[in-house]
Amino acid sequence: MGTLILVLRVLSVVPLIAWPFLLLANVMSLAAPGGNSVVAKLFLWGTTLYPLVFFAALLGGYALRGAKNSGGELVAALFPLGYCA
Repeated sequence: MGTLILVLRVLSVVPLIAWPFLLLANVMSLAAPGGNSVVAKLFLWGTTLYPLVFFAALLGGYALRGAKNSGGELVAALFPLGYCA
């Protein structure tokens, strides 16, 4: 189970590599004149806030690490990937 959680955490880090470039594009899109649709704005805010979701899930996973039931740690490792999907 520990190897699976480690692999999931590594996969969750991959979007953080592109995040600075996404942030720049999102800020330019939100500042552009003219309206974006509601769905487009939700996508822009969702991708902008991904690091907060990642670090909250990472801290939650480490907090649940010592618990007898490792299901909580697995959910915390899966949450960032589900957020991206």
